[in-house]
Amino acid sequence: MDPAAKLRKMGFHVHQFTEYHFRVNDEFDYYLPRGKWHDLLTGERGRKPLDQIPFFVKQRLSERRMHPADRDTFIEGLKQIG
Repeated sequence: MDPAAKLRKMGFHVHQFTEYHFRVNDEFDYYLPRGKWHDLLTGERGRKPLDQIPFFVKQRLSERRMHPADRDTFIEGLKQIG
């Protein structure tokens, strides 16, 4: 099963921009086929094997909800988004 299907099954909203660019919950992008990712709120980037993407996204987004950013970090994240 592809990462988008797994994420949707986990309850995430996944938008497909192109055949290789996906956005999860308007917060997190990942790119096929190399598993590159970009956290839109923190600006962090990296790479994960495709089979790890769904669980990585789930963990990352759930940690964010458990540990909200302080006000300044949140505002900086919004500025990066535009």
